[in-house]
Amino acid sequence: MKLEDDSILEEKYYKLLDEIRDICNNKLSNIYDVDKIKDYAVYVWTKGEGGNNVFDIQADMIVYYEDHDILEGSMPIILEIQKKLFELDEIFRIINQSHEEDK
Repeated sequence: MKLEDDSILEEKYYKLLDEIRDICNNKLSNIYDVDKIKDYAVYVWTKGEGGNNVFDIQADMIVYYEDHDILEGSMPIILEIQKKLFELDEIFRIINQSHEEDK
């Protein structure tokens, strides 16, 4: 992979992470608490001081930690986050494939 390709992918990577943070801070946080935002998952808790980790949002699935019905109005937000996580996953695949080809 060419160096300029790496920088383009890196720029896209950070832009997507910023978009995920914005979605979590401006939309999802009105419904749930967000514990952590990673490039592979968003850790979601019920609101409040005694909140529980109810699920993680990943690119291709939602991992539930307890019996929990997704709260009204949050599914479109979750899908928006999943789309961004999927795009990040695609960046990783491109980078990994390119590095394998360079060997």
